[in-house]
Amino acid sequence: MSTSLDNDQILLDYHSVRLKYLLDLCRKACAGAQKHLQRGLLVRINMMQESVVELCEELDSADGPLSSHLASRLTLLINAFYQHLAGSLNNLAWAIIYQHGFRDPVNEDCPSQRKLAQLLGPKFLNELSQNGLNEVKVELMAKRNWYKEMKEFRDPAAHRIPLLVPQSILSKEDIDEEKHLDSNAAELFSKGNYSEGMSTSRQINKLGKQLPWFASETTSLQMYDLAGRINLDHFNWHILASVSLSHGFS
Repeated sequence: MSTSLDNDQILLDYHSVRLKYLLDLCRKACAGAQKHLQRGLLVRINMMQESVVELCEELDSADGPLSSHLASRLTLLINAFYQHLAGSLNNLAWAIIYQHGFRDPVNEDCPSQRKLAQLLGPKFLNELSQNGLNEVKVELMAKRNWYKEMKEFRDPAAHRIPLLVPQSILSKEDIDEEKHLDSNAAELFSKGNYSEGMSTSRQINKLGKQLPWFASETTSLQMYDLAGRINLDHFNWHILASVSLSHGFS
C-alpha cells in the first residue's frame, strides 16, 4: 500500500512561510534579500503548491496501470515540484548572502558566488560562521545528509535524466505473461487474424501494478514511493526554510 500525499499539512506549511515573510521579513530584509524571498521563494512556493494540489488530484485516479497521459502528467508535476524545491533553497541562500553582505558587491553572474549560494554547501556554511550566524549553521547542518541526497537524486536541474513516473511496475510473472501475450499476438498477426491479435496485444497494457512510484536515474537507479517521498522531502524542506527565515534575518 502506497502512502497518501499529506496535502493539508503541506499547504498549511506553505501558508506559514508566506505569513512569516509578510508579517516580519518584508520589513527587515534588504532589497536584494527581498528580491529572492518575494520573487524567488514565494513564487516557487506557489508553483510547488500547484504541483502538490494537482498531484493529489491525479493520484486519486491512479488505480492500476496508468494511462500514458496520466503517467506523463505525474512526471511533469513531480519534476516541477523538485525543481522549485531545490531552487527555493538557493533563493534562501542568496537572500542571506545579500542580507549579511557575504560579498561586496553581490554579483549573481559571478561563478564563484553562484557556487556559494547553496544553502548547505560547505562554503556557505563557513560564511555563516564567519558572519556571526553559527546558530543558523548548526540547525541547517542537521539536515545536511538529506540535502546532499536530495540534490544527488531528485534535483532535476542537476541531471540529464529527468525524474520519471512509469505507467506500471512489472513483476516477474507479469514479464513472463507479457512475453506469452506478445508471442500469441505475433502468431495471430502472421495468420492474418488482426482483430484477435490487437485484442491480445492490448492485454499487455493491463499488466503490472501502479503504486505509484517515481524513478530517479543518475549513476544508479532509485525508485521512490511518490507520495511518501514528497511528504518526507517537504518535511525536511520546511525545517530548512523555517530555520533560514526565523534566524537568518534577525
